[in-house]
This record gives sequence, structure tokens and C-alpha cells, in this order.
Amino acid sequence: MKSENIMMKYRWVWLSVLGGLMVSTGLRAAPLDEFLNANPGFEAWHGEGEVGMDVMNSTVDLFNMRGETDPRNSAIGDYRGAHARGGLALSRRLWVDGGVWSRKVITPYDSGESVTLHGAAQFQVVPSFGVFPSVALRLSAWRDSASEAVKGSPSTVTMGGTSVTTQQIRVEEPRDDQVQLDLINTWNMTNNTTLSMFVSYGKSTVEFDSVDVTGLSVGGLTASGQFLLKPYTLSDGARGISGVCISQCGRVLDFKVPSPNGQDVPEGMNIGYESNYYQAGGMYAWMSPQWRARLGYRFVKWNRDVDDAVTQMGKTVIDVNHFVTGEVGYKPPFPLFEHAGLFLRGQLMANQFVGEIPFTYNAFSAHKFESRYGLVTVGVAGGF
Repeated sequence: MKSENIMMKYRWVWLSVLGGLMVSTGLRAAPLDEFLNANPGFEAWHGEGEVGMDVMNSTVDLFNMRGETDPRNSAIGDYRGAHARGGLALSRRLWVDGGVWSRKVITPYDSGESVTLHGAAQFQVVPSFGVFPSVALRLSAWRDSASEAVKGSPSTVTMGGTSVTTQQIRVEEPRDDQVQLDLINTWNMTNNTTLSMFVSYGKSTVEFDSVDVTGLSVGGLTASGQFLLKPYTLSDGARGISGVCISQCGRVLDFKVPSPNGQDVPEGMNIGYESNYYQAGGMYAWMSPQWRARLGYRFVKWNRDVDDAVTQMGKTVIDVNHFVTGEVGYKPPFPLFEHAGLFLRGQLMANQFVGEIPFTYNAFSAHKFESRYGLVTVGVAGGF
């Protein structure tokens, strides 16, 4: 049909309508790995837990953790969330823990709130002895998910001299799954100070149910309606993209186009992909009957299937991140706090959200991860 030929004319630009997919849906991979410890220090069937509120806004950003605010509105980039996490010693050497997070980053047009579920089991292989550390192995798994991720503002990309604009991009049921193995060493420096170091390896899978775009304009030609996008195998074996109008169709009902630059389109359309990663870091902790202070650092390096596509689209691959997390806890001298205390925690990351919720990173959103970011958490923690 004539409309399909029009779409074929601009075949090299169709994947660009996916540009700018949301990066604003959350934080943390294996949560708070900076504080990994080979010796939790609880007797069997005892443990600890915490509930907290995670926030970032101009009020708490006293040290400019997130850099310059958006000139349109200082609230853009604000973060709000909450979490609950806890652990239990099944024996002096076997520890299990888990947690749940809910969070959202404020943007002017986009939407997407994510939930993280996390669980882990840790076994102390070797207890500490003299100058030798405790050694533990830890296996953890977690999932980040959202009902949808929507970029609700117009996106325009120019390729080959042709301008492509879409009014909205929506990814349904984006999610990621991670499995991670840690080797942890902890030294008892004094009666109330410890030093921990760890190395980790993990694998990650990013998936989604569907992606659709609304309001396409290509080279001045408009295709109204909402189009569901899918990979498509052409007659010559090359992979491309197909679009089928699912709402408010105009003249263009469907189209099939080869991928840009002659590159095959993977099943995940450079939104879903697999990866692995390495990380290393450590923590210094100090405790007294009423106070606790911890300072942790983590470095992470990612190897993603999608990063070749990031390079082909002219974007910079961002595959490393640095995290520094500090915490101060205080146990007030009141009966209500006999087994609990208050804490204040701050986390600073060099490249916002890289390696924290993997489904937010893809070939079209990679450029959104270049800035630093930070969070402040306040909450209550207690032992039992």
C-alpha cells in the first residue's frame, strides 16, 4: 500500500522512535552491597530489620549530590520511595535476608514507579581467627519491575537528514532479574570496629511485554494513532521492525521496515537484553552501646549485549559506576528504643542509576546516565 511505501522510504530511522525510554524509575541493584559483612553477629533465630524513607530533593541536597537542577523546575529529578528489609540468623554461620523497595523519580512528563524484591542466603565458610578474617559466601537474587514505563513528552531524532518525532513511548511490564555470588572477608580490627572487603559476580536479564508509540511524524509525514512495535524477519533474512496500529488508526495501518544502518534487530529490540557484571568494595564500621557508624564503597563494571547498539547509535556506553554510602545510627536512651534506634544514611553515585535498576538502561536511554546522583534515607532499625 502507498502508506507502507512511505514508511519504507524512511526505513533507517524507525528504531529511533524508541529514543529516550525512561530512566526515571528507581534505584539499587543488590541493595546496599557496600555494607556486606561476613559476620552478622547474631545468635540462631535472632536478627535485625529496618524500615526507611528514601528521598532526594532540594531540601535534603545540602551537598549538591545530584548536580545542577533542571532550569524548568527544581522538583524535576526529585526522588521519593520507601523500603523494608531484614535478616535472620538460622545458625551462627547461616544468615538469610530480604527486602522490598518502592520508588519513583519525578519528571515533568514521564511516569513509571518500580518495585524491587530481594532475597539472599549467606554462609560463613571460615570464622575469624587472630589476624585472619571471617570468610563468607553469599548468593542473592532480586527483581526490579514496573507496570509500565512511559515517556510522555515529544521525542525528536534526526538521522540521515530526516526528522522523526513521536508524542509518546510506552513499554509495558519492563522488568529485570539478577543472580549474584559474593565472596566476603571481614576483619575484627578492635572490640568495636570491623573492616570488610568483597568481590562479586552476577548475571542479569532485562525483559518487557510490549512497546508502542503514539503520534509518529517522519520527514513531515504524520502517521496518527498508536502503533505496537515488534521485531520482523524480512524475506532476505534480515531483521527489521513491524508496526501495527492498535488505536485511532489513520491512513497508515501497518508498516514493515529494515533496521537502520543494515544492522539486525534483536528480539529485545535493544530494550531487552542479557548482561553480566563484576563488583568490588568494602566497608569500615564502628559501634558503641548507643552509636553506629558505617562507611562503604562499591565499584561495579557491566558487560551488556546491548552496548554494541549503544555505540552504533552514536551514544557513549556507560558501563561503570562508583558508590559511596555513609550511615550514622543512634539509640535514644528511652524504653521505647530498648531494641531499636534511628539512622540517617546517604548514598552518592558517580553515574546516576547505572547498575541499579538494569531495565532502565537500553540503547535509547544510555545517554541519561552520565550525571551523578544521590539519596538520603531516614528510618528505624532494630534487633530481635
